[in-house]
Amino acid sequence: MKVRYLDNEPAVCKQPQTTAQINNCAPALYQQADRRLNEVYKQVISSKLNRREREKLINEQLAWIQRGDASCKDQGRITPAGSAYAGVRDACLASETDKRTAELEKYLQR
Repeated sequence: MKVRYLDNEPAVCKQPQTTAQINNCAPALYQQADRRLNEVYKQVISSKLNRREREKLINEQLAWIQRGDASCKDQGRITPAGSAYAGVRDACLASETDKRTAELEKYLQR
């Protein structure tokens, strides 16, 4: 389980092999991805956006949060209930968060 756009992997994710290790890694990756997303979002929102662009970005972000949460909740349901559910859901959230961070980084490249 690898997540793109992360500079360095959490220690708990070094070669996870068991379900328990993966379940410890997935939330660490998600937390790391979420921290990076928040950093980039703060940079974008404080950049030279006009009022309309700022409002659009805020609305996009709120919609993305709802879509990502729903998508990953459903992704976790694909996995039979049990020990893998949380890991699958958190891995999905990390991946979706990385994708959103990449989208936000495009604002900074303008």
